[in-house]
Amino acid sequence: MLGIASASMMAPIFYSMFIFLAVPSPQRVPATSGAESLIASARQSLFHNDTDSAYNFLSQAYRQNSNAPGITACFEELFRVKIRLENNGADR
Repeated sequence: MLGIASASMMAPIFYSMFIFLAVPSPQRVPATSGAESLIASARQSLFHNDTDSAYNFLSQAYRQNSNAPGITACFEELFRVKIRLENNGADR
């Protein structure tokens, strides 16, 4: 009798273990997604000739992931816009 009782008491424990194992884990968000969002914000700021906020966005993106896709090109674009604005102050 003791063997049957202990076996039936063990069944709920095994079922609960399977339930925990069957629960899907949340999808891991890549580290670059935050940096890519910041790069997109920097590009939007550059579109409006706002180099100061673009630099802030890019520096935050660089802190998150220095190898984020497009970060180097966006820094180059920032410097080009800044030089263009310095040469022609009427754009500001």
